[in-house]
Amino acid sequence: NIVSSYDAEVIDQTLFLVIEYVDGQTLAERVTDGPMQINEACRAIIDAAKGLSHAHGMGIIHRDIKPSNLIVDSDGNVKVLDFGLATTRSPSQPGYEEALGRAGTPDYMAPEQAKIGQTIDHRCDIYSLGCTFYHILSGQAPFADIRKNDKLKAHLEMMPLPLNRLDGIHIPKELQNIVAKMMAKHPEDRYQTADEVIQAVQTIVSPPFNRRTANLVGMAGVGCLAALSIALIIYRELKPRLDPAQYAEMALLTNWKELPLLKPSNVAAGNDRYRIEGNSLWIDTYGQPEQAWLNYRHFRS
Repeated sequence: NIVSSYDAEVIDQTLFLVIEYVDGQTLAERVTDGPMQINEACRAIIDAAKGLSHAHGMGIIHRDIKPSNLIVDSDGNVKVLDFGLATTRSPSQPGYEEALGRAGTPDYMAPEQAKIGQTIDHRCDIYSLGCTFYHILSGQAPFADIRKNDKLKAHLEMMPLPLNRLDGIHIPKELQNIVAKMMAKHPEDRYQTADEVIQAVQTIVSPPFNRRTANLVGMAGVGCLAALSIALIIYRELKPRLDPAQYAEMALLTNWKELPLLKPSNVAAGNDRYRIEGNSLWIDTYGQPEQAWLNYRHFRS
């Protein structure tokens, strides 16, 4: 959930990074036509928090989390962009924030970032992620109606308008509480780690999502095993009455190489045809390795 960097070079005194190209759109682009649905927004924040969890584990503070720095790839995964303002310096070092200066984007800056000389840690990213969460759920930043020069003061002293008081926005109370805790003015009142954010947000989205996924995976696995079992039963019952030249297609298997009985190490290949060692069954792929027809033909006693 972090855009990869592949190389760093200098050409003609110009520094540059070679980074992963992500074919997708940022969350800022995603909400230009309106807020995201609750499940979609929650999954985006969970992905972003996973990226931040990794960065924080490496001692890196991003300091500029916002919708335009979170991009959704073609598979729907959210990745963290732009570590240009990131720091790895320890807050315990003298002159920590003075040396770095005030940094961040006013719409999403944590209160401690708005104060020159204030020490910061990874929890400023959690605040900014909370502001981002507010934005993608509502379609606007927390203090969108306040003048740019007053936004930092607003983060220090004001609370944003509750999500449910915005026109057309209906957010469960539990989710409002999560966003509010992420945006608490004092770092000690927020979630203390990105992993805590993930756990909290998953209570909103993951039970139905995980249950549906588990059901689909379970049904697919049971279906594949059932197809194989039926084929073996029919083969056993019908073999005495079959002409060896007869051809009968039994079942279409997908991901067939993942089944224990059909692992490549257990089959002998011949062109696109595989025979299970020790059994009189053939697997025909017809040039499509991701699927196969289970046949009872070419019997070999």
